[in-house]
Amino acid sequence: MLDAATELFARHGVAATPIRAIADYAGVTPALVHYYFRDRDQLLDAIVEERLQQLVDAIFAPAAAPEDPVAMLVGIAARLIRVAAATPWFPGLWIREVAGADGLLRERVLNRFALQRAGALSAPLAAAIAAASSIPAWSRPW
Repeated sequence: MLDAATELFARHGVAATPIRAIADYAGVTPALVHYYFRDRDQLLDAIVEERLQQLVDAIFAPAAAPEDPVAMLVGIAARLIRVAAATPWFPGLWIREVAGADGLLRERVLNRFALQRAGALSAPLAAAIAAASSIPAWSRPW
């Protein structure tokens, strides 16, 4: 059911996907969907926790304690591309429902793990910027 919901949310959006469509796509009854997920919010929480968080962890987890911020960002970008290629629903769902201002998964993702990831990235980047700004202007290669 989570796979069906995730796929349909990526294609059509959360707001445009009724429980009946998820049930039909999964080959079950709407009652069975409601049995496992009392309401839509519980289903959305499960999508974030069991689908999106795993992918975000795969993209960002190896970036812990980076000594080279450029290598860190390149690694994140490479893992993001691999995850997107291996998980066709991910880019559409992320852009539509997380990155979009009206996305119905946006607040859930921000509150559960995105803000923590951003905080972990900002410290090494801020340190690199501070170190670069301490280089005298006359000796900078840029």
